Amino acid sequence: MRSFVSLTGILAGLLVGIGQCAPSQPSALEARSSGSCNTPSNRACWSPGFDINTDYETKTPAGVVRTFNWQVSEIDNWVGPDGRKKSKVMLINNQYPGPTLTADWGDTVVINIKNNLEVNGTSIHWHGMRQLGTNIQDGVNGYGTSWYHSHFSAQYGNGVFGSIVINGPASLPYDIDLGAYPINDYYLDTADDLLIETQHTPAPPLSDNVLFNGANVNPGGRGGAYSRIVLTPGKRHRLRLINPSVEHNYQVSIVGHDMTVIATDLVPVNAFTTSNVFLGVGQRLDVTIDASKTPGVYWMNVTLPAANLCGSSLNLFPAAIVQYSTVPNDIPTDPGTVPPNLGCRDSLDYVPVVTRQAPLDQFTFGIQNKLDVDVLCWGGTHRFDAFEYMDKFFVNPGSATGAYTTGWTKEGEEMVPSFCLMDVSVSLPFLSSLLPRPIQHVALRQLAYQTNHQALTVNKAIGRVDMC
Repeated sequence: MRSFVSLTGILAGLLVGIGQCAPSQPSALEARSSGSCNTPSNRACWSPGFDINTDYETKTPAGVVRTFNWQVSEIDNWVGPDGRKKSKVMLINNQYPGPTLTADWGDTVVINIKNNLEVNGTSIHWHGMRQLGTNIQDGVNGYGTSWYHSHFSAQYGNGVFGSIVINGPASLPYDIDLGAYPINDYYLDTADDLLIETQHTPAPPLSDNVLFNGANVNPGGRGGAYSRIVLTPGKRHRLRLINPSVEHNYQVSIVGHDMTVIATDLVPVNAFTTSNVFLGVGQRLDVTIDASKTPGVYWMNVTLPAANLCGSSLNLFPAAIVQYSTVPNDIPTDPGTVPPNLGCRDSLDYVPVVTRQAPLDQFTFGIQNKLDVDVLCWGGTHRFDAFEYMDKFFVNPGSATGAYTTGWTKEGEEMVPSFCLMDVSVSLPFLSSLLPRPIQHVALRQLAYQTNHQALTVNKAIGRVDMC
């Protein structure tokens, strides 16, 4: 099926189209230009009347129109970045990952897409982007780092995805913007075959590799090369981490170096320094890295905590190389230490620069705030309410007495519950492999309504909830 689609009107801080691409082979990332008055010593400023404290939901700077042309095509017997052959890939402009879409806050983007796939349709989802007036779509009106991907079946697992960079102000000064840096699981089988496999096998498949900015060595033999992030001694660097995985959720750390988070998804946050960060599928974190250590080569490690079902890979030690520009290419010798297990859970320590409140007095707990969902529960489809316990999502039957939820909020394309459970006792026989002990019910003691990383806890005993 071949088609031609023009996607227009993606406004106010959207993406694109000047043809900057993630490399298919490892290369040093280059610094990017800055906006008006946005200098290394004052990244909070953007342009007259616009800075880091501007409410991007209500006010947008003037921009330009950027146009980009894509072709989505498929390639058989494709040799991937780690040197191994895949029977089929689907690529945008023959690039893996696809072109990085780069624009400035306030720009309007036109993307013309020609579908050259032989038998597949396609569609592109601009993850987190507000498409005001052009579609009922999710997202925000702002700037930062995001990604795009096919929304046709599991097609993005075949290679139809890429990064989005929207330049804007930042909460911390930095010298060099290293650009987008996707880290994703990589499979030799096609996404179509893996999709069929998962319909018959309970556990998701192991990835064959984990790629850093589209590169890595073959963990099973010869081929490929490590991705290298080049730092200039004495400078502060911005790196835009993206998790465009199909399955993997992971922690990222750099041996001997801290990272300072300055944005989460498309939300600027107050600078927060940490030794490691967690990224779930679809998440983005903009971090700064100070090149203040002894010049050398250091591992950037990805950790997949097995205890929390974060994903598994045949590459047991996924890594890239952080290299100071004054030293020759080499392989690091210090493996570093495994970071503390964050439990496959995002941090709640990030504080938005532009804060928003959801006053509790405007929210009424009640049965009308319940969302029924259909869930396949080993032997049949049943209607349940959904909730979260111990960083895992579970369900309780809609017929259960006293079962309340506060509804769901959207973040990107995923539906995220807007509450969490605390002080609970649980047990569920059919999930005994996931829970510490088998019991028969969940007693909910507290409900926390959560928005923009600010949790408002309501003490409310809501009774026994029987499980399927």
